[in-house]
Amino acid sequence: MCPDHPTTILQEVEEENYFFKLSKYRNKLNSWAYKSTEFIEPTSKRSEFLNIIDSIEDISISRLKEVVSWGVPVPEDDEQTIYVWFDALLNYIFAAHYQSRNPSDFDTIWTDSEVIQICGPDNLKFQAVIFQGLLASAGIKNTNKLLVHGTILDAQGRKMSKSEGNVVDPIDQVNKYGVEAVRYYALAGLRTYGNSSWDEKQLVELHNSHLADDFGNLVARVTHLAGKFLEEGRDNPNIELDYSYVENDKFCSLFNVEVDRVKELWDLYKVSEALELTNKLVKSLNKYINDEQPWKSIESGWPVILELHYAINQINELYYPVIPGKVGEVKIALRECKKSIIFPKIEIKKEQVI
Repeated sequence: MCPDHPTTILQEVEEENYFFKLSKYRNKLNSWAYKSTEFIEPTSKRSEFLNIIDSIEDISISRLKEVVSWGVPVPEDDEQTIYVWFDALLNYIFAAHYQSRNPSDFDTIWTDSEVIQICGPDNLKFQAVIFQGLLASAGIKNTNKLLVHGTILDAQGRKMSKSEGNVVDPIDQVNKYGVEAVRYYALAGLRTYGNSSWDEKQLVELHNSHLADDFGNLVARVTHLAGKFLEEGRDNPNIELDYSYVENDKFCSLFNVEVDRVKELWDLYKVSEALELTNKLVKSLNKYINDEQPWKSIESGWPVILELHYAINQINELYYPVIPGKVGEVKIALRECKKSIIFPKIEIKKEQVI
């Protein structure tokens, strides 16, 4: 019995189909796998991939029309339809303009580019073996990198299933909390390459802790003090919003090193790790403003505020892939040096019964 469908009765079926000679491309797939040890993320999936190649078999690529009537018809055979996965996988290259009227479009998007492929944890055989075999058969280069994300489970750690009734509707979540809060939780609260449970309570707590209390509060304090000092020192030539005064000092130089570390994690597609480090940087900035207490004196406080203003601008760009709308609001606050509540706290919302 299938562990995910324990009530489904196993049936033995025998029928005549067309096959794709996938075994012919075993050596080419092995070459692709050994060309780079970092072609697949997480690297723990590499051994699973190699095991699938070792036991590779030719695959059926059609079904009897009387069984699967809705499939794409097999050319010159009215009794067969194309197996849905064989048909679906080819959409990757057709979406990239394969065999379009202008062949250079496909070269630009696929042949001459770094092709990143994303798949679910249960689809490795289809995405990393069958699809790559199809590419080899067509003389198309294999994808450059394969990212195998984790599974989102319910709050109790169970696999979501319509039959179990434990699914979470993403549209409902967006309607409750907004698209950026939901996206932030999906990318920062869940592990990129491991299984994680979707929990609305955690979604709310993470938003309020990371964005409202930490980053939002930091932005509000710094923009308020920056505006106050600029007003008080409008006749002082040393009080101006010019990063050249601080961007090469010790604080900003060390901070830039940490920002580069976050960017490296993004380049490696380690999203949750990148956001975790970003949040640590935000906490360090909050500690810095508390330790330095720049509000005590404009003379000693302005360099600190300028450093923090610079650092927030850097941090803001790191958040852009996740909360672009809020990043735009922070940019305005930094430019105007006007205190504003950019990340109001959210609360758990119950299901609405209509």
